[in-house]
Amino acid sequence: MATRSSMTSAPNTLLRPALEAAMQVARAGEAADPTEPAPPALRRYLNFARLPAPALDIARRVIEEDEAFRHRVAARLTEQEVGEAGWLWLTRPDGWKTRLDELRKKQQQAEHAAHDAKVERESQRRLAGAEDRARRAEVALGARARDAEEARAALAEERVLRRRAEAELAQVAGTMEELQLQRNAAVRHLKDVESELAQRTADLRHARHEIRMSKAELEQAVAARDAAQAVAAGSHTTDAPAPAASAATSVELATAVAEAAAEAERLSASLTAASQLLSTLRQPSGPSPAPSAATGTRHVTRRTPVRLRPGTTEDSLEAADQLLRTPGAVLLVDGYNISHAVWWDHPIAAQRDRLVSALAELNARTGVDIEVVFDGAEVERGPALTPRAAVRVRFSPQGVEADDVILDLAGSIPVSRPVIVASSDRRVREGARREGANVLGARQLTEALRR
Repeated sequence: MATRSSMTSAPNTLLRPALEAAMQVARAGEAADPTEPAPPALRRYLNFARLPAPALDIARRVIEEDEAFRHRVAARLTEQEVGEAGWLWLTRPDGWKTRLDELRKKQQQAEHAAHDAKVERESQRRLAGAEDRARRAEVALGARARDAEEARAALAEERVLRRRAEAELAQVAGTMEELQLQRNAAVRHLKDVESELAQRTADLRHARHEIRMSKAELEQAVAARDAAQAVAAGSHTTDAPAPAASAATSVELATAVAEAAAEAERLSASLTAASQLLSTLRQPSGPSPAPSAATGTRHVTRRTPVRLRPGTTEDSLEAADQLLRTPGAVLLVDGYNISHAVWWDHPIAAQRDRLVSALAELNARTGVDIEVVFDGAEVERGPALTPRAAVRVRFSPQGVEADDVILDLAGSIPVSRPVIVASSDRRVREGARREGANVLGARQLTEALRR
């Protein structure tokens, strides 16, 4: 039996090769013939392929306490098989404890060094990860700083544009106010001209009545003179005062008729000037009717609007469908008035292209001839607008609104063809009705385009 003084503090990890070899010796002894019994404490672990920690503790205690088994194990093994530490522990030569303690310390130092190296590697790995995250954060911070700078620049530009827009809006408001004053003045002048025209018309009728009366009196005087001359010739009288009086009366009547005719001419000229002024004030744009070749006066045949089917309201989709399918009809479209109502969130060029494409499809469905007019002033006519053979696209000249071009077209189209004007602009709709055209609102045309 071994004493406590023979026990060593070497760890199992240092003696593991010797402990596993001892289990192999015990297992071989049990299988030998004759049998060499294994220590009872080891028998339960003989069939284990890998010894658990409790089995190593038991095998160490058996070898420490069973001197005969230790010698048997040492006789079956070599130092190469169990290592220097295991061999010293099994054979126990002089000074073996000192040397085993040195090996233990050496192993601990190696373990500590390996642990420190592992900790160092782990620290380096964490440091590299932290540095990588720091670099990524720095890059992201730089990107955000650039984004913030761009946002500040965009905000400053937006503020400049907003101030410019506000200034332009104020200018437009001032211009609109000035135009409103001009319009009011023109309306007042128009009323004065209408009043003067009515007075001149009454004067002209009175003058014409006076002319007719003077002509009747002149005819009466001529008849009386002729009768007097006939009587004088029959009686062979030589009395001359009566014919002289008749001649004087005839001259006086002729003078009055000439003066009345001259006054009538003056009144007619005044009426013509007043009528032209009224036409200018009421319709500032549009072609003037050509004078009649036979009389030299204006001869206008008005267009008759298409009559809707009974029960159909003017602002309904049914009305739009009937008008667009009218044979020979021409559809005049107020381009931006319609496109802004449908594609207000698209760029101007995209609005034009979408509207022209939709109108081409409408032409394919209904057969109506279509002309669309866009304001041409300060508009980029880029390649986004693709012409369609079925739709004629116009741009208003510089300084001319599309409204005026549409009204000119409505007045220039032969009155035998029905004309349909699509716009929600009040001025365009009223002018179109004066030309005898039917009108469609933006909502009606939009619904018709979507059918």
